[in-house]
Amino acid sequence: MSRTTAGFVWSFAILSIAAFVFTVFRCYHIPLAHDEVATFYYYIQPGSFIPFYAHPDANNHVLNSVLAYFSYRLFGAAPWALRLPQCLALIIYLIVLWQWSKTLHSNASKILLLALLILPAGLLSLFSLCRGYALSVACFAGIVLFIQKSVLNFSIRNLMLTCLWMQLCIASNLSMLYVIAVLTVLLVVGIYFFKSPIKFYIIWTVQVLCMLYWYLYAQFLNAKGALYYGAGNSFWKTTIVSLLQFIWAQPTITWGLMCVIILIGMIVFSGVHQKFMVLKKFKILGIWMSVFITILLCIFFTKTFLAINYPEDRTGLYLYLILAVIAIYALEYNAKVWISRLFVIFTIFMVLPSWRNIHVYNHPWKLYETFPLRFYNTILHESRKDSVLPIIGGHRVRELIWGFQNYQSGGLLPHMYAPEQFQFLCDWAIAYPQDSVFAAPYYLIADRDQHSGFYLYKRTQALNRNLFFKSPQHFIPFTNQEYYTLIDTQFLKPLQGPVLAEWEFKCKAASVPFDAWIVLEYKGIDQQPLYYTRVPMALIRHNFNNYPLWHSHILAPHIKGVHQLVMYIWNKSKANANLHCNSIKLYHLTGPGVDSCSRASL
Repeated sequence: MSRTTAGFVWSFAILSIAAFVFTVFRCYHIPLAHDEVATFYYYIQPGSFIPFYAHPDANNHVLNSVLAYFSYRLFGAAPWALRLPQCLALIIYLIVLWQWSKTLHSNASKILLLALLILPAGLLSLFSLCRGYALSVACFAGIVLFIQKSVLNFSIRNLMLTCLWMQLCIASNLSMLYVIAVLTVLLVVGIYFFKSPIKFYIIWTVQVLCMLYWYLYAQFLNAKGALYYGAGNSFWKTTIVSLLQFIWAQPTITWGLMCVIILIGMIVFSGVHQKFMVLKKFKILGIWMSVFITILLCIFFTKTFLAINYPEDRTGLYLYLILAVIAIYALEYNAKVWISRLFVIFTIFMVLPSWRNIHVYNHPWKLYETFPLRFYNTILHESRKDSVLPIIGGHRVRELIWGFQNYQSGGLLPHMYAPEQFQFLCDWAIAYPQDSVFAAPYYLIADRDQHSGFYLYKRTQALNRNLFFKSPQHFIPFTNQEYYTLIDTQFLKPLQGPVLAEWEFKCKAASVPFDAWIVLEYKGIDQQPLYYTRVPMALIRHNFNNYPLWHSHILAPHIKGVHQLVMYIWNKSKANANLHCNSIKLYHLTGPGVDSCSRASL
């Protein structure tokens, strides 16, 4: 083994170990983000993840949901358990990259492999997220490896493994459909080029049928309005800038991006071996360049004629991966050493600054923001000193994060009230520092988290809870019934001020988990719906059976023209259940600032 080869082996080993340790620490320490909790609630907890039958949303990264479900069944709902498949995916990813590096001969291309596919902070951080993106990255690396092997030896084994990696890649991340479709077309070209027997065409036909299944699923989600990313009209801003910001984990993009593009052009079009550009010989770099150009044409065609959105940040991950592959193979075949060295040095200097904002307590992207568990523990500790349950405020994105932390603690606190803006009708709130100026007359800052940037606000003066309705005790039997009305009361004069609905339930029998929602709805004088809010019971507690009294509440803000208030249980799965309602109480909330909200620009 030469000194250069030994140096690469040691570099790869050290980086791999560091990457794995870093990922394990993050999986353990970082609370689940909104999308992770949504994945848990809709797909992992109920074990409902089969396409077309599960909740229709792009959040269902099928392979991730399947693997996380089995991890959940074995180890419970701890964040590290739900993210365990990502740690295993990282091991597979590193093994595949090592196998791929053994097929490369240029030292520059090997170093570039490390710089582009292991070093970027945003890319590595995907492996500590309970989503399918990291799985798709690992599977894509497998595709690259076996396409390389197929070019050298187009065997039935290599073809089958290539197709298997492709299917796992789409199952991990449906946005990979573009690149897999193009590669599937190139596969049949390869089968024809190598004059392969009929069994190769049979395997390819199975691959096409699987692709058709995923295409129909994508159309199904699109018809449901579940493919909602990339709505902008600028390919540069929507795709390129957002993708580089995501991979580099930086809020802004630098002119370095333009330099990268220029250097790629220098590598591809100057001083390279002639034979790698000849598609007739089916060389590997020509394959990936053809794939990239074809995908770009497909993106613009589908946006122009089919109104399909551009890929955005993580949904355009495949574009970065393909460019990385092109750059690595371009350096592999490049005859000019100075270009190779310049590109490698520049890339490393571009990647290293991405680690400035990375730590083991929070995700590097705002779209996966979260807050520490100590906020929850602080509110829980303080609430034990009071005779009433606290009202917790936040935002619709923070709602699920709070819900999961409450779920892990056995549902000891109420669900979060989650408007779009910080409204000053809560006892506690989790909000941004920018809100502090507007909240100052009514709240003090109880805690600050330097990693996430969130503040924990505590109200300085308790709100008045004025009782105006109380229901008698009654049983709530469900017999495959979807809706059960708890309260339906009308008012001659419109309701004034926010309403707090408080209940005491005891569950005699219910499915586990009980997929039901408690809903509070406002209606106008003509019974026209004006507003509703809800509490998902399956995100409060895993098992309600034979549990002590469930005492909680739900909050609705002041809405003009409310003449009817309806509270009901939506039994989504139409499961049999038997609840005993001790009481339902309705309160008007009064106090300083209850009709005010933060006007901070976020």
